[in-house]
Amino acid sequence: MLGLGLSFWAGSALTALPNEGGGGFSPASLFASGESGVWYDPSDLSTLWADTFGTTQAVLGGAVARMDDKSGNGNHVTQDTFAARAILRQSVAGEYYLEFDGVDDYLLTAAGILGGAATVFTLAAGVSTEGGAGTSGNDRPLSLGNATLGTAGGSARETFGQAQDGSLRYDGAFTAGALSLPSEFVRLSSRNGGSVLDMINAAESIGATATLVSTIDEVAICAPAGAAYAQANIHGVIVINRVLTAQEISDTETYLAEKAGVTL
Repeated sequence: MLGLGLSFWAGSALTALPNEGGGGFSPASLFASGESGVWYDPSDLSTLWADTFGTTQAVLGGAVARMDDKSGNGNHVTQDTFAARAILRQSVAGEYYLEFDGVDDYLLTAAGILGGAATVFTLAAGVSTEGGAGTSGNDRPLSLGNATLGTAGGSARETFGQAQDGSLRYDGAFTAGALSLPSEFVRLSSRNGGSVLDMINAAESIGATATLVSTIDEVAICAPAGAAYAQANIHGVIVINRVLTAQEISDTETYLAEKAGVTL
């Protein structure tokens, strides 16, 4: 593949959907060597909680205060403020997701989940929206570090984020060539030192080389940039402190596509 192609990257009666994707793939295999990161799966209802302590199971149509990490690293994502919690929903087709309202909803991990100064990592998310994917570069369904929240602090830069206008944000700036996203998409973005690769629905959208600072690495789901929040439905999230092989990328995209009802 040209440029930075794939070859570069060495309490409810509901029944949850299967955790595996096509061909029996499970994201657990990505963490088999003890890699740092997170894996969130809203279709696994046993991982969703109505309180941050994990004592009361979340229910369909109810607020979610905590979503457990299935990577084995224990990096659960939480929200203390009731009004800022996403809602557990199920689509007509049967997919479970967390609905973020675009007003004040977000989820955030503790800081340092990739070691505190990561320069090599992959972010992947399955996302759907009710009114199109949005046009703002400040609306970011998935990011590492945040300019407003967590240990990033008010004066620090949000260091790596997938924006809903199709751009990719890193080191406090947007990449060129923002594109219109579909209303359902799987996005996989990798950073390997100074090289960046971005895939939308299994097609390369951005390949860039830049001098990048190490990241402030709390995982933020729909967290704000300033006053902007992403209005999005999150069907699955994977963040890991390495780039993936071509086969792992394909498997991960297929897995998230099945979760989000996306046709790749």
